[in-house]
Amino acid sequence: MGSKPAYEAPELTAWNKHAAKVICDTNGLILTARRRQRSIGRNNQSRYIWFGEKLSPYVKTGYPPRLKLKPRERTGRQGRVSIEIRNAKGDKDLRARAEDIECLIDATSAGTLVLSLSTERLKTLDMTCPVEKQEDALRDAAHVAKKLIDWWEHEAHSIRPVPPSH
Repeated sequence: MGSKPAYEAPELTAWNKHAAKVICDTNGLILTARRRQRSIGRNNQSRYIWFGEKLSPYVKTGYPPRLKLKPRERTGRQGRVSIEIRNAKGDKDLRARAEDIECLIDATSAGTLVLSLSTERLKTLDMTCPVEKQEDALRDAAHVAKKLIDWWEHEAHSIRPVPPSH
C-alpha cells in the first residue's frame, strides 16, 4: 500500500508565512514556514508547524526536544504549543515537573512525551481562518512557546542523566 498522492497547497504555505511573521514580530521566535502539501483524501490543514529554536538535549537520550505550534484540528483537539521529548514517555519526574506548570501531558506509541500549553485564544487557532483575524492567538502562541522554552532550558539542566550500566 503506497502513500497517497499530494499536491501543492499554496494557501497553507502563505498562512504559515504570515503566522511566522506575527510570532517573530511578537518575541523574535522563528516558525519554519515551509512549502505545504495536502494529500488527496486527507485533510492536512491542521498539521503542526516547527519552531526553529534549538533546545538543550534531553540528557537521558541526548536528543533535543522539538517545539511545535499545533492549530486546532477537526478531530476536536484545540490549538496549542507542544514540546516533544523523544524516548521520555516513562520519565515520571519530568511529567511531575510539567504538571507543575499545568501542561497537558500525552505520549506517542513510539515513546515520545508530548507536553502542551495553550490559552483561551490559542485554543481557537485555525488554519482555515485568515491570520489577520487570529493575530492575538498567534501572539499568545509566541508567549506560550517562550514559556515552554524557558521551562525546558531550566529543566534540561536539572534532569539527572541515566547512570551507565555495568
